[in-house]
Amino acid sequence: MAKILENESIAVTVPVKNIGDRATKVYFTDEIPGNADLV
Repeated sequence: MAKILENESIAVTVPVKNIGDRATKVYFTDEIPGNADLV
């Protein structure tokens, strides 16, 4: 579940940004590899 393609993670981060920065950080697997588990 946490394993998301780098390309997909970016697409998901764009819409999430509108919701809030906190959600963006969780989806940002590229910036925070450790948080990938939370996703």
